[in-house]
Amino acid sequence: MTYSLAYAYALNKTVDLSAGINGWVKSKDKLEDEKRDNTSGHVMYTTPGVHLKFAPRYDASFGYSIPIVKNVNGDDGGSGKFAYPEGQGIEDNRLIVRLGYNF
Repeated sequence: MTYSLAYAYALNKTVDLSAGINGWVKSKDKLEDEKRDNTSGHVMYTTPGVHLKFAPRYDASFGYSIPIVKNVNGDDGGSGKFAYPEGQGIEDNRLIVRLGYNF
């Protein structure tokens, strides 16, 4: 399960500031009815960001996610690789960039 909660504040017609909490929670995977190690946990991020509206139909968003909870189960053997949802690893930070065109 992934989750996200955010708030945005409009500074003016072209710039919004945002702050959010997002993350994921995952239970252990099963293979042939047997739970697999190193496949579950909970990671929560705080994500400040900015949203720019630079033309009537174009916009861009930038965010920087910082983990505030890293509760993962298992031992990665020093590789830093676990089996998490959507290929998400346990990174130190995330840079989020989104470009949009509004129809």
